[in-house]
Amino acid sequence: MTTIMTSRKIDAPANIVWDIIADYNNAHVFHPLLASVEQISSVERGIGATRQCNLYNNSSVTEKVIEWHEGRSFTVQTNDQPIFGVTKGKLSVKSIDTNRSEVTAVTTYTPKWGLLGKTLDVFLFRMIVNNAVSKVLKGLKHHAETGDLIGKGGKPIPVKIQSARL
Repeated sequence: MTTIMTSRKIDAPANIVWDIIADYNNAHVFHPLLASVEQISSVERGIGATRQCNLYNNSSVTEKVIEWHEGRSFTVQTNDQPIFGVTKGKLSVKSIDTNRSEVTAVTTYTPKWGLLGKTLDVFLFRMIVNNAVSKVLKGLKHHAETGDLIGKGGKPIPVKIQSARL
């Protein structure tokens, strides 16, 4: 099993950052790889909440919340991914002081394909996963600090432009 942990400090209070990440079906507002999110369970947030994440590359991933600690963290699980099988992702937020927080993402997976998968993990998969998670946290930071939506590839959509589109 591979575990990748990435953290980022955010110039926003922990409760504000929590509100953003806990808005489970709106992850696309800060996630640079997500075009949209669809709720596919009757549970909106908390254990059992399930969503379909539609990526900009026209693929999708189904995630289900398996742990939820209100105000602090949640863990999602995906099943039967082509490369990794079961994958778990945990997002947690903690307060640094009244105006700053730290978000940590922990991703765990076991690559498929036996020895080939383990070799590819060392030389490729870890780098890809770490890069993707870093982009997500960068998008979250920007969104939490500015209110800008994060579009395709991590490009911010400033609040002024968002208002003009309405």
